[in-house]
Amino acid sequence: MVQTETDTTIYTYPYDDSLGIWDVIEVTPTDYLITLDLNLAGVFFPSRGAHIEVEFTIQDAPDYNCFGGTAVGNETIYDYAFDITPGWRLNLNLVPVVWTYDTSTGDTIWASGDTGVLVMGAAYGATDSFDEGIDEMAPPLPPDTGGPSIVPPSFLLGSDRLTKDIKSLESTEPVWLIWTGTTAGTLWWDTATGLPEYGAFVINGYLDMRSTDHYAYDAAEAIFINFTPEFITLHTGWNLVSVPVNPTDPTPSAVFHVPDHQIFWYNPWSMAYEHPTVIHPGYAYFVLYIPDAGEPDEITFSVSGAPIYEYTIDAPLGWVTMGSVYDFGGVDWTTGGHVTTIPADALWGVYSYNPETDAYEYAPAIYAGKGYWAYITLPSGYSSASINVKASWLKAGEYKDPLSADDIAHLDIDGEKLVLAVQKDATNLPDRGLDWLLPPAPVDEIHPAYLLDEGMQLMRDVRPDANWTLVLNKSAIVRTDRPITANGTLIEDSKMLSAGTYKIAFGGGRIPSVLALHQNNPNPFNPVTAITFDLPNDSNVKLEVFNMLGQKVASLVDGDVPAGTHTVRWNGKDSNGNEAATGVYFYKLTTEKQTLTRKMILLK
Repeated sequence: MVQTETDTTIYTYPYDDSLGIWDVIEVTPTDYLITLDLNLAGVFFPSRGAHIEVEFTIQDAPDYNCFGGTAVGNETIYDYAFDITPGWRLNLNLVPVVWTYDTSTGDTIWASGDTGVLVMGAAYGATDSFDEGIDEMAPPLPPDTGGPSIVPPSFLLGSDRLTKDIKSLESTEPVWLIWTGTTAGTLWWDTATGLPEYGAFVINGYLDMRSTDHYAYDAAEAIFINFTPEFITLHTGWNLVSVPVNPTDPTPSAVFHVPDHQIFWYNPWSMAYEHPTVIHPGYAYFVLYIPDAGEPDEITFSVSGAPIYEYTIDAPLGWVTMGSVYDFGGVDWTTGGHVTTIPADALWGVYSYNPETDAYEYAPAIYAGKGYWAYITLPSGYSSASINVKASWLKAGEYKDPLSADDIAHLDIDGEKLVLAVQKDATNLPDRGLDWLLPPAPVDEIHPAYLLDEGMQLMRDVRPDANWTLVLNKSAIVRTDRPITANGTLIEDSKMLSAGTYKIAFGGGRIPSVLALHQNNPNPFNPVTAITFDLPNDSNVKLEVFNMLGQKVASLVDGDVPAGTHTVRWNGKDSNGNEAATGVYFYKLTTEKQTLTRKMILLK
């Protein structure tokens, strides 16, 4: 009998050598070890958070003389039962390095110390707090004798030190914290058999524990181990995803858990969406997730297969999709040499799709499980480019947007987010790094709007002067955070426009009737944000940024300003050009008659 939380299934198996479900090994002349092959027996876990009870009966066949001296078979019935609790354990072997005195030379040297073991894992019935009988406390520290004390590494759980920390199997993204104490050393683990078959284990945000079997640590270091059971997330609607593994079963529906007709890839050679017959790493796929009644709006899962740490694809001029490698710290394609092309610099830009906003975003790094669009440019003499992506094993660095616009407007047109910016060093042609291209729309969809520059569709267009071309593919409400003109028509906040092509410029707008300080955009921000204020009269104006202690961080405006609506930008730096720390800041507008203050958040 196999009993789960939801149902009970009865299996009956006669034992014979050919069936192979049971294995009987004689341990002693009177004791036997009986094992059950769960796969052959059909015993499976409906989920990782399930508990299974197995009961089985052993009965001698009555037609056989089982013991000498009797003519009747032994009909004694033996009943057994056992529990199967899913879970996993991983031993982390600690080899600390300690100071020792070399008696032969008289030197004090580093040497490997005693090996200790920390145990991490997950189990059904465990919690993320301390569980008596499951987790284990570390031994108490020795008393303080006034001399140097040795504090061995341990897990930290609140104020408790543990040598065994077992989390709940139902935790979506558990985190283990190891404090290394007073010793440096190396952490070792078994990549072949120690880790569970599913999920990603990443140390300190960048080191994949499947790709290496050790980590060197310093004294007084905090080691964070993050476990992500699944690396693919599907939201309701379209999703752009990839597989950082060679799938064990590469059929589309087996990989993405939706019907084949809801899975597409973009063929860069025919410039058309097609249904794939197999799923390959190295490419991205548009997957349409439509939950049935009672199903969640979002599902996450992993894909069985061997992880890939490098791939190479070929692509012609124009758009191509790119997949990911098994690197959860992110592969920075802008620097570092982990994404290369032949010819060099063929990669113009990389973009991701946000299924929650149904909009594209600039993507400075490539993360496992995500899918990406890339635009390829080719010099004379080339008909295609070769793109190589390899894992970096380093956490992707913070992206530094080169935009430092003198003026900017953010448009929202039926969900399409467009950015108009003026920057003196920009050109009237597409500028790599400054301008962001707009990838093709999802299957059977069109972009409601885009910016047009030299025949290329953009979602951010940075120019030396305030003149842009906006194309609307359908009638839509154009929303803006600063006044603009469309073919000479002023749009102060929002306006319905018909399908067509429009010449866009910044509009002065009418003179505001009251003094106003608007919320910065974006907020939170990193590293640049725009601050807009309305000035009903000419005035001497100060616009300053302060930290939580009331200390002035930066002065953005200090002088006479004419009446009107004005937008200035703060680049997240103080008056000395140093980057400000993450945190809450206040920006204060001071005029000759009034002072206004708002709060903003710098988030790195």
